Amino acid sequence: MKRAVCLFLVLLMALGIVCAEGEERSLGSFHYRLNGDGTAVLTRYGRALGVTELEIPCTLEGSAVTAIGDRAFADCDWLTKIVVPEGVTSIGEEAFSGCAALQILRLPSTLSQLAPTAFDGCDSLSVEQTSDHFYYRVTDGKATVTGYAREKGVSEVRIPAVLGGAAVTAIGARAFAGCGWLTAVEIPEGVTSVGEEAFSGCKALKTVQKPASLTSVAETAFDGCDSLKKTAAEPQTEPEKHNYVLNTNTKKFHRTGCGSIKQMKDKNKKTFYGTREEVIKKGYSPCKKCNP
Repeated sequence: MKRAVCLFLVLLMALGIVCAEGEERSLGSFHYRLNGDGTAVLTRYGRALGVTELEIPCTLEGSAVTAIGDRAFADCDWLTKIVVPEGVTSIGEEAFSGCAALQILRLPSTLSQLAPTAFDGCDSLSVEQTSDHFYYRVTDGKATVTGYAREKGVSEVRIPAVLGGAAVTAIGARAFAGCGWLTAVEIPEGVTSVGEEAFSGCKALKTVQKPASLTSVAETAFDGCDSLKKTAAEPQTEPEKHNYVLNTNTKKFHRTGCGSIKQMKDKNKKTFYGTREEVIKKGYSPCKKCNP
């Protein structure tokens, strides 16, 4: 009798396993089903309050996520950024269709199958790929580095000169922002620009090797990089010169079209052509009205 009961329980367990395979499960806002090999397919995403930027997990309850199913994120029109993890090999039909607000989608290097309708209706979308921990996008045959995924044990980074067969010509806005573990970065020849806050908050960053090709560096590119030592000359750009009107009495300087000029006495009025910095060195302060 006991033997029969045990066999019956084993049979029920086996049937439970068979039923579980392919059955939709959920973890938080993520709905998924298991494949026969124990890997997971994301089937649906339910809105999480306040979330506009989403990083899809690489595992769900111990099962590796290897696929984004058909219409899994369809019409999630509140999402602006999605990161698909390494390990995902396929993205199904209309997986992200109708995500009208989606601006950035980062794809993994493991991706081998992408449905042609996956991004239908994503009019604002910029698709970013990944290679050796670097996220990038290609426009007109030129690559812009858009992000960096931390590589364990690495504190010094050499940005590649080529990504996805395209020459790297730019470091995008906030590409390395908050990478507090970085101590040294080498930017390759061919890069001409570094965007806003590209390395902001990299508090441990001590050296940045810049190429001779670099012509434009955003003013905020290295905000918060308190340990940074310059190892290459900044691009030499001449400060812009303008015509200014000086008030020798108030020691204010104005744009030529400022309304305050009409109230000046002729004896206090003086014109000057040069840079803003030159005027300030002469002891003048900018007008708060026209903010020259």
